[in-house]
Amino acid sequence: MKQGRIIEEHKTRYTISSEGGVYSAVVRGIFHKDTSPQGKIFPKVGDYVEYEATGDHEAVIENVLPRKTAVVRAMFPKGLKSTSVASEVIVANVDIIFIIVGLDKDFNLSRIERYILLARQSHVDAVILLNKSDVILDPTVYIEQTKQRLPHIPVHAISAETGINVEIIRTYISPETTAVLLGSSGAGKSTLTNWLLGNQEQLTRSVRKKDSSGRHTTTSRQLFALPTGGYLIDTPGIRELGMLNTEEDEAETFSSINLLQEQCQFTDCDHEKSEGCAVLDAIASGQIDGKHFENYLKLKREREYAESKVAPSSNRQYKNKKRKQDTAHNSIQKRKRSEGDFFFK
Repeated sequence: MKQGRIIEEHKTRYTISSEGGVYSAVVRGIFHKDTSPQGKIFPKVGDYVEYEATGDHEAVIENVLPRKTAVVRAMFPKGLKSTSVASEVIVANVDIIFIIVGLDKDFNLSRIERYILLARQSHVDAVILLNKSDVILDPTVYIEQTKQRLPHIPVHAISAETGINVEIIRTYISPETTAVLLGSSGAGKSTLTNWLLGNQEQLTRSVRKKDSSGRHTTTSRQLFALPTGGYLIDTPGIRELGMLNTEEDEAETFSSINLLQEQCQFTDCDHEKSEGCAVLDAIASGQIDGKHFENYLKLKREREYAESKVAPSSNRQYKNKKRKQDTAHNSIQKRKRSEGDFFFK
C-alpha cells in the first residue's frame, strides 16, 4: 500500500501528492459504513494517507494515518432541540498558524483573540500578520494594541501586495514545517500565498471599499510546497469561528483578567455588576480594555453552552444560571422604567 499527503479536498474527492505523482482520489466505502463512535476519520488537507492506485492518476484512500496536530473548530447546530456540539477539522498536521488580518477595516482584536484561542486548543503555535501595512501611514499603533492584548504572541506588520516585511515569514518555516493561513475573506491570504510561491498560483480579487470585505476567492483548502522549503496551506475565509476551548485555554488567553479575579471581594463574583469587583475597577481605570473583557465573557458563555450540550448536570447548571441572569436583567430594566430613566429605541 502506498502513502501520500492530501493537498486538496473537494467534497467527496481528494487530491493526493506522493512520490508516485498526483492522484485524484475517493475514500473506500468502509469510511461511510463505519458507524462506531470512533468511526473512520475522513481525510483533511494536510493528512497523510494510505492509498491504492486504481488507474491513470486515480486512487482509493484506505486509511488516514495518525495526526500530529489538528486545527478544530466547533460547529453549533441550529435549533433549540439540538443536544450536541459538532466539530470540524479545518486542517491537519500543521506546525504553525499565521493569522492574517488586514489593516483596512478588517482589524478586530476580539476576532484575533478567537484565532489565538483556536491555536491554543489545537496545540499549534501562532503568529499574527497585520497585512496591508501599505494602506496606512503608521502600523505601529496596531502592533502596540495587539501586543498589549496578546503580549506573548509574535506580531508583524507586512504588505503581501508590495512585499514589505514579508521575508520575516520565511524565518518561521523550515523544510519540515507545514504552515496554514487563517483569516477573513479579503485579508490577503491568497496574495501572500502567491508571494511566497513566487507565482500567481492563487486567484485574487479586490475587496469592497465600503467594509473591506472580500469574496471567497479561495474556495477550498489547498497545500503547496514552497520553493524555499516547507509547506503552506491556503484556506477560504472563515465566517464562523466556534470554540471548543477549555478553561485552561481561556486562562492563558485572558491571563490579566484571571489574575484580577483573585482580588475580587466575593469568590462568586460575576464580574458584571457585583460590588467590590476588581475586574470592573480595572476596566473603569483603563487597566483592562472593556472590549477585551466583553470577548472574555462571550467566549466563557459559549464554553458553558457547549458543556451544557454534552453533560446533563452541566445543562441544568447552565439553565439555572441563565435563568438567574435573565431574572436579574429583567429586574434592572423594570427598576429603570419605574425611575423614568429608561426608554426604548
